Amino acid sequence: MPAELPRETKRAYFDLGKQLREYQLPLYEVDGADEETLRHVFDRVNTSGRPMQRDEVFNALVGSKIGEGRDLAWSTRATVERGFGAIKAGTLLNALEGIHGTRVGGLDPHTFSVQAAAVALQTLRPALGAVAQFLQANGVPHSSLCAYELPLIVLARFWALFPRPSDRSRRLLARWYWRGAVDERHGSASGAAQRHLDEIRDGDEEGSVARLLRHGGEAPDRSARRSSGAFSLNGARGKVHACALLHQRPRDLRTGEVLTLDDLFGVEGERDGATGLLQRVVPQTRDAGSEKFSDPALRRDETENWFPSLATKLIHPPVRNWRVAIGEADVGALASHGIDEAARDSLLRGDADAFVAHRAAVLEGWVAAFVDARTERERDDAPSIAHLARGGGKNREWDWLALFPRRSSLLASAHAAPPRFRREFPPSSD
Repeated sequence: MPAELPRETKRAYFDLGKQLREYQLPLYEVDGADEETLRHVFDRVNTSGRPMQRDEVFNALVGSKIGEGRDLAWSTRATVERGFGAIKAGTLLNALEGIHGTRVGGLDPHTFSVQAAAVALQTLRPALGAVAQFLQANGVPHSSLCAYELPLIVLARFWALFPRPSDRSRRLLARWYWRGAVDERHGSASGAAQRHLDEIRDGDEEGSVARLLRHGGEAPDRSARRSSGAFSLNGARGKVHACALLHQRPRDLRTGEVLTLDDLFGVEGERDGATGLLQRVVPQTRDAGSEKFSDPALRRDETENWFPSLATKLIHPPVRNWRVAIGEADVGALASHGIDEAARDSLLRGDADAFVAHRAAVLEGWVAAFVDARTERERDDAPSIAHLARGGGKNREWDWLALFPRRSSLLASAHAAPPRFRREFPPSSD
């Protein structure tokens, strides 16, 4: 304990230590009981007061018996090693259910065999590693910036069934992820997750992807997707925008080096999510005795969108004095954060409003370009020509215009052909 602490603080430390040392833990000793009886006692103890979470019960009743530390946490080591960070235990259990074929939320650890759990965990681990690699390659550098839990669950099942998907499937899955994130359609309710999982069917890779895309629906009006108020990383929109900023490969203002995942998320991405990812550059009040900086997004009751609020923050490790760091940084490092010469000069002369206005315009353009490049709403979502030539899978009746409403006039004329002709000679995707 530091010697310079006040006496009252030291006394509080000693009192807390005494309470912890003297706290009595209840202990139940059951002699001569068989395993089924012990499981029943365990269940009764954990259904009153503050019950254990589903993943904790799974690890206690099933994971502990597999051996070699192969519990839910073991399955996410592949994502940690990639710098993608650990995936929450509840999400891991849902993903395991999706791989095993159990309905999300329906797995009963009391009846789930250890052998089945071992197989499912062995399948889940490489699937999650592949999902992390896929998301990082498509603009999501860390698990804490995944817009929703649902895509992790769904993609884990997909990669478990199709470990080497085609390039076309990967591209379409990237569209599915980003459209759901931007349009806020991937809410993590178990029912929504199950509906998506049901669309992924063994032996039908491209049909599974096509069915997932159908869940996206029509894109909402762009103006309806504007956000107001202060920027936040707690929602899907904020995470999308953070990914857009990270796509610019922001550089350290002090050294000029490109910031790495370790710089931002800790070694192997094990830091507590995105906490501390964004640093406020234009605080409401700087150090005592200095001038105050206004923040339009916080000062006004309503704003057109939240880019002014986002413009007050940088994705950067903490810096003691931002004005000095920005004033001394080279042009390239500043540009990687959306700070042009006009914005820097505004900040250095104490005009926070002008700094925010200049930078907000840059960031809004970045986000729009990032989103458009990944959602690819104007592109054709049809499966590959080879898949169409095979008839789209066994016993599949294709409703071409319903699946791909933006097909060319050639598709429309082919759709008018007799049904038997359409099944045997599907339209070209060219």
